[in-house]
Formats: sequence, C-alpha cells, structure tokens
Amino acid sequence: MEENNPEIENVSPNILENISSTASEEKIKMVPAIMKKGLDNVNLSMFSEEERKKLLNAVGNEYFKRGFIKEAIKAFTLTNNNDKLIEIGNHMANTDLYGNAIDAYSAGKSKEKLLEAGEKCLRDGHFNEAIRAFQLVNDKERLKQVGDELFNKNKVDLAIRIFEFTQDKDKLRYIGEHCIKVHDYENGVRAFNFAKDNDGLNKIGDIFLKESLLDKSLEVYQLSGNKTMMSFIKENFFSNE
Repeated sequence: MEENNPEIENVSPNILENISSTASEEKIKMVPAIMKKGLDNVNLSMFSEEERKKLLNAVGNEYFKRGFIKEAIKAFTLTNNNDKLIEIGNHMANTDLYGNAIDAYSAGKSKEKLLEAGEKCLRDGHFNEAIRAFQLVNDKERLKQVGDELFNKNKVDLAIRIFEFTQDKDKLRYIGEHCIKVHDYENGVRAFNFAKDNDGLNKIGDIFLKESLLDKSLEVYQLSGNKTMMSFIKENFFSNE
C-alpha cells in the first residue's frame, strides 16, 4: 500500500484555493488584448455569460480610465451595467461633455437623468443636446415649450427640428409664414415641407421664380408636386440642356 506524500497533501489545498483567483487574474490579462482587437471584432463565445460580463466590465472600466468614453459606454451596455453607465453620465455632465453624458444616460435607460441633462443643457445654451435628451424620453410637452422658446430666440432651425419631431403641423406652418416675411426661404421650405403644406411651398417657389432663381424654384415645386410649374420651367428654360 502506497504511503501518502505529506508534501502533496500540504500543497494541494493551497493550489485549490488559488484556482479561482488565478483564473480571474488570467481573464484580467486579456483586457488589453480585447481593447486592441476592439469590441466589435472580438469573440468571447467560449466563456460563460458570467465570465463574459466580468471581462466586458473590466474592459469598460479600463476604457473609462483611459478616456475612451464611447467604447466604455458600449462595453457596459453589453453587460446591462446601468449603474456604471449612469456613473459615466454623471462624470461627463460634471465636465460639461453633454453629448457623452446623454449617450451614457440613454444607454443606462435613465429617464430621470436624461430629463435632468436636458434642462441643464437648455440653461447653458446647449440647445442641440437639450433637444436630443428630451427626444430620447419622448417628452413632447417639454419639447413644445422648448420649441417656442427657441423660436422666440430666433433659433428657427432648431424650432423646426423640434416641431417636425412632435409633428406639430400648425407650428410648422406658422414658422413657414414667418420665414417668408423675413426672407428666410431655406427654413421656410423646411417648415412647409415637414408640415406637408404644398400651398406654402408653392408660395416660396413663386418667389424664387420671380427672382429668376430657376433651379431653386424647380426644387421647391418638385417638393410640392406642382407638375404644371415643373413642366413650365423645364420646357421654357431647361429644354436645351
């Protein structure tokens, strides 16, 4: 009968105790390789779901430390780590990087934080980011208020963007008529087009025609579907081209 080896008996328990920590350390060593390869190009299907999450969270942390915010957001989105995403959003908001903050809050599914960011952006004059935050939570009532505020501040292009999103055709028509009065025809065309107001478009088409801006008038008549005026311009001015 073989005798037990006391040295093996002493060493084996220590090895068994360290297997888990060693495996964890090995996975951490993979983080730089995963970052170099890129999240879109790496295959982690050989790991369990729990192991994949640990790896991706470690990658997300490292991306965040190094300032690769979009990549960090992607990593934490893959693991549904909303707490980390909100943490990133808070950090970005505190450093006035509103676009990244909104990306993180959106990925973290935090309506409260998005609304908070939208209001902060509005106060600080970051109107594009404010609009995006309110759009992401689909707060149409707040967007309507913001649209009115922006129109009153002569931010017509942004107001049009809002009312196109909320599908407020009356507001768009009103803005279109205003644009005609102030000769802002480009925004007028946008407003009438989003409102599907062919009469408004034809008004601007007629203005361009009177000013001999034939290319522009033709474009506007095409938007309104005014076949008569389209034919008139093509037959009389572009027939030899």
